[in-house]
Amino acid sequence: MNKIITALFFLTATIQMYSQARTQIEMTDKADLKWGSVMKIDKKMRFQDVLAHDKTGSYILKTGRKGKSIEKLNNNMMVENSMILPLAYQKKEMDLEGLVYYNEKIIMLSSLNDRKLKKNYLFYQVINPSNLSLDGSMKNIGEIPYEKRKFQGAFGFDIAADSSSMLLFFEMPYEKDAAERYSFKVMDSKLDEVWSQEVELPYKEQFFTVKDSEVSSKGDVFVLGKEYNEDKNSKAMRDLPNYKYHILGYYNKGKKIVDYEVSLHDKFIKSVTFDINANGNIICSGFYSEGYGSGIKGAFFLSIDGVSRKINKESYKEFDEAFITEGWSDREINKAKKKQVKKDKAIEMYNYDLRDFILRKDGGVVLLAEQYFVRVVTTTTTEANGNTSTRTTYHYYYNDVIVINIDPDGDIEWATKIDKYQHSVNDGGRLSSFALQVKDDMMYLVYNESAKQYFDKDERSEMKGKDKRSYLTLLVSIDNRGEYEKEILLNNSVDKVYTVPKLCEQIAKNEMLIYSYSKKGQKFGTMTLE
Repeated sequence: MNKIITALFFLTATIQMYSQARTQIEMTDKADLKWGSVMKIDKKMRFQDVLAHDKTGSYILKTGRKGKSIEKLNNNMMVENSMILPLAYQKKEMDLEGLVYYNEKIIMLSSLNDRKLKKNYLFYQVINPSNLSLDGSMKNIGEIPYEKRKFQGAFGFDIAADSSSMLLFFEMPYEKDAAERYSFKVMDSKLDEVWSQEVELPYKEQFFTVKDSEVSSKGDVFVLGKEYNEDKNSKAMRDLPNYKYHILGYYNKGKKIVDYEVSLHDKFIKSVTFDINANGNIICSGFYSEGYGSGIKGAFFLSIDGVSRKINKESYKEFDEAFITEGWSDREINKAKKKQVKKDKAIEMYNYDLRDFILRKDGGVVLLAEQYFVRVVTTTTTEANGNTSTRTTYHYYYNDVIVINIDPDGDIEWATKIDKYQHSVNDGGRLSSFALQVKDDMMYLVYNESAKQYFDKDERSEMKGKDKRSYLTLLVSIDNRGEYEKEILLNNSVDKVYTVPKLCEQIAKNEMLIYSYSKKGQKFGTMTLE
């Protein structure tokens, strides 16, 4: 009898030990975190973006009431140097158009609107990153003349993948109901002009919207735009798409123009992006829907040869129903199936925003998209004296992430849905969304999640109260088969900090800059993958 009691006691103790080990908050061993010292938060100057990284450190942009500045963080993640950006010309205030890390130099693009002369000028200034000092004088590299204040033009830029070419993109004034006009200026690695040309798009403004522009290593320019069959401001519901996309290619220094149509005929393209790969080929991809609504049904793929300028591959593939409904409740699935039968509406995923577009070395692509939406609640109350007050609350939702891997033939090799739920109020979703790290054939996502979301109900029942309420930063590793594993990178509740994924960025092959803040201040760190 004593032997039986002893055995039962040993078995019970073992189960308890296993349960506690399984539910305690353990950190991942796939990454190493190193932090710089806590720094005071300057409320007048907020960290806004990571500009670049080299062997000596990282460069970040800060903006605020004091203006705009660049700070250099050394490899210990401490501020080594800083400079206020010289956004003034002849005592006139300028607008910052962009900061570009280009061939080991920081290029500041700024504009000056001279309303007396009715011209909008674009300037560039080289900044030496080693000591954050000006390298040479500010130079005028283009202008946009305008007659009316209503439209004063706009500027844009792009850098080729190998940093051999820079495109400056000038949106020129045009007459109402006329074709849009643009001016291209392509510069080489030394910032010398290779070619420039003013062009008129082959579509009228009320039927066409420019979405993006890219430059290749050869100096060819490509413009992605959306053409409507009717006025683009029309809100009428329809059974068939009233639009198609185009990629306009400007070859041979703008002397040769090729118009590539991107259309899925009776399907609705919901999001689209493109890039130029290492071979000079145009790779275009995105999501489509069967109807006018906001859902997505599948992915499409387009490949254009950079030499022959002909379309190599063009395909679209719908997602499996099991993938679409993964994570849905029985009620949601039944509702979708009833709508499918009664209203002849295809079962589709909720709307996802395309976040990242990764070019595979073999000519395929990987798409990452996130379910994102904002719910606005307005409440009106009346006091006893008859006075009324209105309060508007903004609810921000950043939910599941989908990863779609497409091979060079346009076939979906695999599709993965990573369950995620993030909800916040009146903060713009500051701590939501995710950061991406790509290393060889692996991808890593970094994002925040509560312990309530990470652990299931049975696991939480074995946890201590403080652990149940923990706020975690997760590391999700995704392999080349689409299989993923979630692990805990940081327990924010222990260090009393908040990680901001939107301000975290990959700075090397196996390294990511991590930003967090707390009541005590802010600190930067590095996540190094093992």
